Amino acid sequence: MSQQKRKLRRYDTPLGRCYLLGYPPFEKIMPSVTTVLGQKKMQYLEDLRDKIGEEALNKISQNAALRGTAMHKYLENYLIALKVHSDHDKALLYTQKKTPVDLAGTMPQDRIDVGRDLFYNIHNEGLLNKIQKIVFTERFMWSVEHLFAGTGDHGFLTHDNKIILGDFKSASSPRGDEQIEKNKMQLGAYAIAFEENFGFRVSGAEVWIAHPGGVQIVTMNYEELQEAKQLFLDLLHEFHKNWDPIKIAEYINVNKIENSESQDV
Repeated sequence: MSQQKRKLRRYDTPLGRCYLLGYPPFEKIMPSVTTVLGQKKMQYLEDLRDKIGEEALNKISQNAALRGTAMHKYLENYLIALKVHSDHDKALLYTQKKTPVDLAGTMPQDRIDVGRDLFYNIHNEGLLNKIQKIVFTERFMWSVEHLFAGTGDHGFLTHDNKIILGDFKSASSPRGDEQIEKNKMQLGAYAIAFEENFGFRVSGAEVWIAHPGGVQIVTMNYEELQEAKQLFLDLLHEFHKNWDPIKIAEYINVNKIENSESQDV
């Protein structure tokens, strides 16, 4: 008899995003990578909030989130097709046909258009041609050893058979050092989780940040990735000092919160 797979379920609560691994009542409750990184305050955001106010900043953030969602859907469909066909031309045709249908009615058309254009910035830069084979796309990542979880954008094999973890970001302009450091820590977290669960060494990581003027490319080699891992673990250690999984579980159970997404792991 094959072993039953565990479920990893994602929940969004006022106390932060979290993941539950396993089956009740023996579940591990883990904070999300984005929730952990959220404790690292960004000075540029504080300055912008002071300048334009909370309401205007929230509107900018909402528009950016929609733009990013649209761009991610184009990229996700591209990678799904590439994994199946191993053909970049077929992958492009697939996402060109499917993504507008997927996004229709989910957000204003102008947000879809901006997200599509940002996808083409990444495509036209030739970055997707680095991918020899898709290792995963939009996959939950978790660490039982360190107690955290998140959702990785994608991992791929290069033409020289190195495993690279990747992340897609959208922006209105190239990002500054504060944001870049946070992006690196996020990929450091996913590298920890990937290596723990799959047993393969991650050779490096890349962040592709699409903006109206092009693509900002951030790369980490193996040594730089180790530094990013440690920075994340240091932040995670501080986070766990105030993390109360029992309170999170009680909130989910009392309010009968439904998980936003789940995957077999």
